Amino acid sequence: MKRWVIAMLILTTQVSAENKMSTGDSKTDEIMVEIQKNAREIATCKAEQTTVIRVMDQELTLNASATFKRPNLMRLDTVQDQVIISQRLSDGGLMWTYDREEKIVSKVNLGRVYRVTDLEADADQADPLRPFRGLEWTSIRYTADEIFEERPHRVFEAKAKVNLLHAQLPNPPIKAQLLINPEDGLLRRVGFFDAEDNEIIKQTFHNLTINPDLKDKWFEFIVPSGAHVIDATDDAIQALKTAQ
Repeated sequence: MKRWVIAMLILTTQVSAENKMSTGDSKTDEIMVEIQKNAREIATCKAEQTTVIRVMDQELTLNASATFKRPNLMRLDTVQDQVIISQRLSDGGLMWTYDREEKIVSKVNLGRVYRVTDLEADADQADPLRPFRGLEWTSIRYTADEIFEERPHRVFEAKAKVNLLHAQLPNPPIKAQLLINPEDGLLRRVGFFDAEDNEIIKQTFHNLTINPDLKDKWFEFIVPSGAHVIDATDDAIQALKTAQ
């Protein structure tokens, strides 16, 4: 119950700020208000997520089944050859990461990380229901329209707030570019760029389903038998504080 209350307080603060703050650009504000209005009645979504990571001359592609539920529930099942090889879940209070091959589970207390750093420990993962999370609000700018999956989408660029990618990558993300469907207000693609404007990570959501029936239990993590559990909260706090 305590974790749930903390999560709701964090979300309330964020939503209140988003509803009242201006980006400083009237055109951007107008389009963002329209997008948020259209997304208001959407409580859940699921999609096929493709993540492309580029580091130096290497490229890695990960495919996952992704589900999200308001206010801040998330589940990613990364799949290889139709087998789940890793999981990442957030129940609003704890973030769980499970490596099936290594049989290692790490957990992070999201509320504690936020209280200490004023940052979200899971903000490196895009959430279609919250497309503008993890961005410096006054840096957000509408830049263009782009056709994606045969439909026009709004393109925004913004400065990325510090997240765990800043601690994990040799060239941290500086800029984010978002592609949002204006009809439902949900994020379809986000790319993170380094200081030299190289796209280092791209997350894309395909075959997105709106308002599927997702119970809260779907986002609860049960530690598999034989798995070793590590509390990574202090590590996440230190990584974020170092990157700030």
